[in-house]
Order: sequence, then C-alpha cells, then structure tokens
Amino acid sequence: MRWSLPQFVVILAVALTVWLWPSIFGGKVLMPLDLLGLTPPFSEGAQGGAHNELIGDMLYENLAWKTLQRDCVLNGEWPLWNPDSFCGHPLYATGQTSTFYPPNLILVLVPLPYGYVIYSWLHLLAGGVFMYLFLRRIGVGGFGASIGGVMFAMSTSFALRLIWPMLLGTAIWLPLMLWWLDFTADTWTPRRALAGVFGGAVLFALPLVAGFFEIAFYMLVACGLYALVLGLRVARRERDLGAGLGYWAKAGGVTLLAAGLSAPQLLPFLEVMKLNVRTGEVTYARARELAMTWPEAITFAVPDALGNPSRHQQFDLAGRQWVPIKSSIGADFHYFGPKNYVESTHYLGILPLAFVAMSVIAPGRRRLYFWGLLVLSLALAFVTPVYGWLFNLVPGFDQVRSPWRWTLLTMLACTYLAAIGADAWYHRMTAAPGRFLRVAATLKVIALAVLVAALAVLLFRPEPVIRLAGRIMSADARAAGTFATPADLAGLLWINAARFAIFALAATILVALAYWRRWGSAGVAVASFLGVALTALDLGQATHDFNTHADPALLQQRPPIVQHLQEAQAESPEPVRIGRFGWQDKFRPNLPMLFGLQDVGGYDSIILTSFARYLQAIEPQKLLIYNLVENIEKPAALDSPLCALLNIRYLLSVGPVKHPDYEKVDVPGNLGLYRLKPDKQVPRAFLVGRVDRVLDLDEAIAVMKTGRIDVRTQAVVQTVPGGEAGLVDPFPGPAGSARMVNYRPSRVRIETTAAGRQFLVLCDVYYPGWEAYIDGARHRIMVTDGIFRGVSVPAGKHTVEFRFEPSRLGIGTALSLSSLAVLMVAAVVHRLGRRDHWPEPHLPSA
Repeated sequence: MRWSLPQFVVILAVALTVWLWPSIFGGKVLMPLDLLGLTPPFSEGAQGGAHNELIGDMLYENLAWKTLQRDCVLNGEWPLWNPDSFCGHPLYATGQTSTFYPPNLILVLVPLPYGYVIYSWLHLLAGGVFMYLFLRRIGVGGFGASIGGVMFAMSTSFALRLIWPMLLGTAIWLPLMLWWLDFTADTWTPRRALAGVFGGAVLFALPLVAGFFEIAFYMLVACGLYALVLGLRVARRERDLGAGLGYWAKAGGVTLLAAGLSAPQLLPFLEVMKLNVRTGEVTYARARELAMTWPEAITFAVPDALGNPSRHQQFDLAGRQWVPIKSSIGADFHYFGPKNYVESTHYLGILPLAFVAMSVIAPGRRRLYFWGLLVLSLALAFVTPVYGWLFNLVPGFDQVRSPWRWTLLTMLACTYLAAIGADAWYHRMTAAPGRFLRVAATLKVIALAVLVAALAVLLFRPEPVIRLAGRIMSADARAAGTFATPADLAGLLWINAARFAIFALAATILVALAYWRRWGSAGVAVASFLGVALTALDLGQATHDFNTHADPALLQQRPPIVQHLQEAQAESPEPVRIGRFGWQDKFRPNLPMLFGLQDVGGYDSIILTSFARYLQAIEPQKLLIYNLVENIEKPAALDSPLCALLNIRYLLSVGPVKHPDYEKVDVPGNLGLYRLKPDKQVPRAFLVGRVDRVLDLDEAIAVMKTGRIDVRTQAVVQTVPGGEAGLVDPFPGPAGSARMVNYRPSRVRIETTAAGRQFLVLCDVYYPGWEAYIDGARHRIMVTDGIFRGVSVPAGKHTVEFRFEPSRLGIGTALSLSSLAVLMVAAVVHRLGRRDHWPEPHLPSA
C-alpha cells in the first residue's frame, strides 16, 4: 500500500467524524450548554449536573462574543466594541474574539452554536493535512506522514482545547508555515528572492489575526529557530554566507509583512495589553510556581493519570463494577493534578511514543532540529533558566500564567520524531529480520502480555493496588483531599493501567511484526493501515467524552427573570444594566449577552486596569485572578457614588437585598430580582452644570468618595490644570435634558436640550478611540468621573453622537493595505523577472 494524500485525507476525515459524531450527525451541538443548569436562574428544574464544568469558556466567553459579533455583522456594523460587559469593553482589541480571522465567518454564516463543530472539524482536518504536507516535504514517507498527520490533528493539545476556537485557529497553521520556510530554503536563489513572498506573508498573518497571541508567539519561536537552521544549510549548500543572509532576509521580510497585514488586530492588542489588569501580575518566581511538574509528565503516556473531570463513574475494583463518583470534597469526578486537566494533560499516544523511541536510530533530514526543539520546549514548560531569558526580554511575559503551553512545541517535535520512526518501521516490514531482533520483539510482546495478565489477576485480588493507593494518598496531599478512600484511587489506578497495557500490547505486537518476518505488499498494507487506525483510536479514546455534546434546546430557555429583564429592556428608552448581589454564583458574567442584556460584570482574560481599580474602590474584587468581575457583596457598596454611576437598574440575588433604594420585583424562580427605585436612578446619559478638574483616576475616585459632590449634578474630568475652563457656563442654570435616541455597540446618539453650556456624561466606559460629535462636528471627548465618557455641549438643542473610531484600527488598516500593496508589487516584479528569463520562442523558417 502506497500512502497518498487522498487516502490520508479520507482516513482522517472519517476519524474526526466518528470522534465528533454526536454533534455532526447525532443532533447535538459541540457546546457545554448543560452548564447553564448549574446556577440560577437556569438551575430551577435542571436535571442532573454538568458533563464537564472545565470547558465553560466555550459558553461563557466564545458563544457570548460570537453572538455579539454575529448580531453586529448582520446589522451592518463592525464588531469592535462590546457594550454588554464591564460597562463597555474593546471587543476586537483583545484578539481572542478573532474579529479579522477569515474562517470566523463560519460562525457568522452558520447558526450558532451549530457552527462550532464545523469550525472545529475543518480546522482539525486542515491541521492534519498541513502536517502531512510538511512531513512529506522534508522527506518523510507517506505512512510516516500519515501517522504524524493523525497525531497532530487528534492530539490532546487540540482535542482538550476546542473550548478556545482562537487557539485552534492559531496553532493549526504551524506545519504549513514550516513547509513554506523549508520550500523557500530548498529553492532559494537570488533570482527567486521574491518567489512565494505573497503567499508566505498571508500564511504567517493568519495565526496573528486568529488572535491567540501567546500561542502565535510560541509558533514564531519555532519558525525562527527553523529558519536559523535552514539559513545555515543554504549557506553551506551554496558555499556562500551571503546566500544564507539572503534567505534570512526573505524570511524576516515575510514575517514583517505578515505583521503589517495583521496590523488591524496586532496594534490594538499591543495597546490594550498595556492597559490590562494583568500587567506586571506574574513575577518570575510566580512563573516558576506555575511551571509544569514531573507528575504531569506522566500524562504524556497515561492521559487520566491524575483523574478526569468529565468522567463521573469510578471503577469499584473490589466489586468489579462501575459506580457513581462522590469524592471527598463532594465533586462527582476525581482530579488531583496541580493545575486543571486541560493544562496538565499532554497525551501523545502509545504507538506514536513507540515510534518516537524508534526515531533515535531512524534517519531523518531534520532530526537535530526537532530533538533540539523537544528539549527546548520542555525546558520552557518546566521553567528552567531558559524561560527566565524570555521572561526578561519579551514584553508581556509578565501577563502569561501558562508556561506549560510550550508543550505545543513538544507535541510538534514528537510528531516529526514519531513520523520518522514510523517510516523506519514501515521499511523494516519488507526487510529480513535477524534472530536477535526477533527474539527481542517476542520478549517485549510477552512482557506486555504478562502485564495484561497481571492486571487481570489484580481484578480479583485488588489488595496490592489498594495498598499502593494508600501510599500515594499518604504522600500526596492533593490525592488525599480528592479520594474518599484508597479503594477509590485504586479503581482509577487499575483502569489507567489497563488502558495503558492494552494499547501498549497492541502497539508492541504491531511493531514486532516488522521483526518477526519479511512481509509482502499485502501484509505491509494491512499492518500500516492498522497502525494509523490504532493511532486514531488511541488518541480518540483518550478524549472522546471530554467535550460536551449538548441538546441545543437548552439554549432556548427563557426563565421568567430573563423574560422580565428583556421586557424591561424593550420598554426602557435606554439600555438596562444588571448587577449581582451576594457571594453566590448566579447568571454567570457574559451570559446576559446571549439575551441582549447589559452587565456590570464580565469574564475575559483582558480587563481594563482602570475599570478594575474603579470597582476596587467600591468593594474589593476577589475574582480578578480568575478573569472575572461578578458580585457586589456588601450593602454599603450600594451607597457609594461610584456605584451609582455604574447605572445598575436591577440586582440579581439568591438571598434578600436589604437596602432601602432597592425594591423586590415579583418574578417567580430561584433567583431574586431587585429594581433600583426610580428616584434613586442615575440616567445612562445626563447633563450636569458643574465640572471639576482632576489629574488622574486616583484623584477622581478620591474626590467622588468624599461625598463632597453630587455625581448627578456635578462631574469630574481628567485634564491638565485649566483644561476645565469653558466646559460649562460659569453660572449654571437648571439642568438640561438628555434623551438617548439610538444605542448601538459602536455608536450612541443622544439629543440634548439646555439653556446654557453644560456637560454631557455617558455612563459607559471610556477607551482610546471613542470620539464625540455634536451636530456632526467633532468635539473633544473627556474621561469623566474616573472611567466614563463626557463632552461639553453648548446651549440649545443638539444631537451628540459618540462613535468608536479607534486610531489604532485606522493605522493598522493603512499598514495592512500598504503591506498588501508591497506584496502585490513583489509578485508582479517576480512574475516579470521570470518572463525575462523565459527561452526565446522557436520561429519556423520561411
């Protein structure tokens, strides 16, 4: 059997379809909608618990973001600003919304959340094909490339991270980027200096616009090291250092042009990264605490070595039956890793690991590079001093909490090594085996068979396993705190050992075939097919039930409290913003976005420092470390003038809200709804007749917290000394009126009427890029009351419009178009250069 690309594509497509079957043909959706039922108001009447609480980001972040993006696009508006969380947030700037990533259109054109399985299936298939093409490019045979392609596409690096579509959209391009670098090096000549530049720049830009910049950085490190090696090869091949320098210049130029193409996403991210509350959060000492640990390394070979949050039954070894889990902490699953399962699991598959071992003596054109990448990636994941160099040199590393994600490059290195090991085995199948190798292979099979038999015996004599479990619990506090008894841990140990032993025996038998006899073409075809199938089966079984396939009807729930808020929103002349009271978890942040509701809280890895500090001045924020702004817990916080400007109309609470300004709304359900009394409400937009100057946020907060000013009639603006002059008339008359006539994510229109010049306050968060227009003419917008927007409005009737027109986006678009123009010129010049070197056409004689 000759392994070809079409054959590989069919096999991988079938494997991915089987793996994702419930959401492709089973009527489900690849979305953890069952998590809705964990908290009020959706928990009333919910049946059972959730399949996997760990993957909530797909619901709480991605579905919410994509819902807003989709609504914006369908309404003819760029999805740039999120008015529904954090009192306003730069949606596009954070990157993880993948606003400019072309395949993101799948999630706009296909009804949500059905599009997620299509997006995931296509990206995983593409990633496998890209890996196949790269491996073939660097000399790996068809079978080895097929093993590598399946290993890459179905790896736990992706399978466990479908919760982050932006990670998938970023990482799958890495093999194709390496392919481009390798092809360019092999075909490098000065005459071909511009060949492939256009395609290379577009290719290198895609991971950047996909938006997971941490992963994109790791990919660029891998590509940079690969280009370094290839440049040295070019110089040696041409016996000219200038040739190597020319190759490096081309690779560097393409990377810069890719950055230019992605500038509409890259520049806003670099801006918001500086404003993130995480800035400076992670010290090098803290990074070392977050490093990968040696117990986690076991998961390279045993995926559930530390437990699994998606498995809710345990094997009762003594009774030889499956029973529901009830851990010592009350959870319905067992997990005792130092980090969560997604970040602590790095399973590579048993047969691929066997092929990695064989790669030690297998030939390969890029062996040294990938062995070096393997060592480097592990050194970074374990936070050795090598990590310290990057930490001190690369801006933004003080915001990264996840050094273990460098194992993406570990998986890449092992994919190549497994591929060349698989090729060596494939060619060995037709070679005559020696007696020593035959005996050694047989002994390995026997050893694994003995292990399987021993595990079968332990099924009936479990005492040794239970004693081992007891010793582990005595030595590991996390294990002791997770398992109720050693017998519970013993069941997990036995199941993990059995899974490992079965796949190890199957892999060992398959490998041994090459050493038992010489096989003909039919035997090689069958054995190689079994090798690819076993790899897919192994990787698939490790993660097949990790992701939730949920009933789409769960998203159609409208509890009475949600219906009431939607009706209140429809009747209100301005948006209704909600808040939460009490420590209990309820209507999780970002979920209100799914129902068109605005929220003081939010959930995002980027939270503006100014907003976080403003909230801290009202009440300490306990959940910022988890990227959350959620509850108000103290009644006194509701008395703060800063809280009044948050424009909270309704409070959600599990318990009673004992505050005179709030009245209970009679709505059935397990979550209370409290409305701020009308006479206590601060409008979303209002005019004030007096303005005081402050220099910065701290001074603004201090002034407002003193209670010296009434925030309903007076504002503080951040400006230089004297900058407040002329913002309002010196002798203010009665307060004018401000009526909101149109509210869209990136544009707010307000009609004002006043007898004199007054100052308009809009209680939405200010961010660079917001501009104010009065009757179509631009006016200076000012940071008001610490974090909000304001503008001075003259007497009379006027239309004031706030528009989000970020300059970074404009500059980025100009850079992108300029880069595109350079690339087009380069393509034309290269084409004309090729034409100049075409041979003269042969003309027939007269």
